[in-house]
Amino acid sequence: MDDDEDREWAADAALRLAMRRDASGVRQERHDTEAHLEHVRSSIAELQADRKAGLYRGRDELAMWRATMTRYRSFEDQCGARLEELTERTAAATRIPPGWFEPGDAPLGPGSPWAAWDVFERREFLGLFLSGVSVGPGRDPETRRYIAIEDRMTLHWRRREDADGRPAPRSDTEDPFSVPAPL
Repeated sequence: MDDDEDREWAADAALRLAMRRDASGVRQERHDTEAHLEHVRSSIAELQADRKAGLYRGRDELAMWRATMTRYRSFEDQCGARLEELTERTAAATRIPPGWFEPGDAPLGPGSPWAAWDVFERREFLGLFLSGVSVGPGRDPETRRYIAIEDRMTLHWRRREDADGRPAPRSDTEDPFSVPAPL
């Protein structure tokens, strides 16, 4: 792949694969850490609201507020650092082998991983790149003539995701793979 955008798209697919095949508990730890971070942030907001409402008066109460705020900020920093570590760990596990980008033997030919996979593994792999497949009717409604599968199949390619897992905005050029194409 010569295009940087194509490489990023393939890297996103590899990341989705790593998240699906997470055997080390990274996904669960990420979820727990994100929940803890959200709880800490809501506690910080409550603490600040309480101070603004005048619930902390006097030198001792203000010192207690500062100590609690310092502890919460420390927890927030620790959660953020742990999330970064988990992201790096996931990214390291999903490095795309250089062979994916080099021309070579047919990826579907004998001896390829595709040839060795069962239908479920093939679907999982395709799910990394596709959000769906549409297949039109097999016969033209007017002429009743058979329509070849490659002429009635549309692949719906996944959009890249941003850091929050939401689809990234489309670039100026529409996804070049959104045209009907044979499988």
